[in-house]
Formats: sequence, C-alpha cells, structure tokens
Amino acid sequence: LRPEDIIGILFEHSDFKINQTIPTQFYCNCSKEHVAKAVISLGKQEIQNMIDDQEPIEVNCQFCNSHYHYSIDDLKEMLKQA
Repeated sequence: LRPEDIIGILFEHSDFKINQTIPTQFYCNCSKEHVAKAVISLGKQEIQNMIDDQEPIEVNCQFCNSHYHYSIDDLKEMLKQA
C-alpha cells in the first residue's frame, strides 16, 4: 500500500485532503569518520582497552549494515581525540 492508501484506511471517516506528497528513500549518512566519533565517545579507558587487546576492531552500522575497520594505529589516533 502507498502511504496515501494507509492514511485513507486510518482516517476513512474523517474529511482530509493530501496537499503534497514527497518521494521517500532509505539512505544512511554514516561514514568511517562519523563512526569513529561514536568510538571516541566510548571514552579513553575503553579505547585503551581495545588497544591493549592488540586486535583491530570492526564496527557495523545498524542502519545500512556498512562495516568499518579500524587498526591499532587508528585507535591510537582516536585515543588522542577522546
């Protein structure tokens, strides 16, 4: 069903008028830099723990399922910014 059809069903006993429709699309504006800010927001101790593990990390966007990989050097840079 189109959104207009659903509104018609929900408000079938009401007098309503659709003045304008706008095409919709799904998109995610995530980026490696954007996701890095989320990692930085975890705080210095958590980033240090990741560095101490000596394993690169992968962060997955829950909206678009993009995968971002960060090396130990990336984590060290994030630690400076935290």
